[in-house]
Amino acid sequence: MRQSEFDHIFLSYHAALCSYAKGIVRDAHIAEDLVEDVFMTVLQRNPLKPPIIDWRNFLYAAVRKTCYKHLGRTAPLQPLEAAALEASEEIDNEQLYREIYRQVMQALDELPDKCGKVIRMSFMDNKSTSEIAQELGITESTVYNHKAKGLSLLRKMLSGVAFYSFFHLH
Repeated sequence: MRQSEFDHIFLSYHAALCSYAKGIVRDAHIAEDLVEDVFMTVLQRNPLKPPIIDWRNFLYAAVRKTCYKHLGRTAPLQPLEAAALEASEEIDNEQLYREIYRQVMQALDELPDKCGKVIRMSFMDNKSTSEIAQELGITESTVYNHKAKGLSLLRKMLSGVAFYSFFHLH
């Protein structure tokens, strides 16, 4: 794995994974150590293994497994603790959703005025190209241009997960 690819993945997921791990092990320092162990494993991964297609799922599964292994070494899980771990996973997913939503909204606010309006109207208000053109008093080709420019800028501003989540937020 190239260092730049690793850096991008690390920056995109580290904070959320630490929060997720903390929800499981209930200790911020241990959670950070466990997440760093997972990233070290990723960095040292055999390049001959098949490439990882879905980094989000891979990393969350690896962190979950690492946390459970840690808990298994330090204290046996009781049935109530297992239920609490499942509940914390749901809370963490909600926190992740809120964080992605915040990033997307911030990125939309940073878009040039017309691009931002067109993207919001198209993807959040589900308006057609002709409806947008009519409301803004511009041609349909101008709507296409603003949409293309806006999506290109969003792709650069957001991590892969946040960018692709944008299409499923509303």
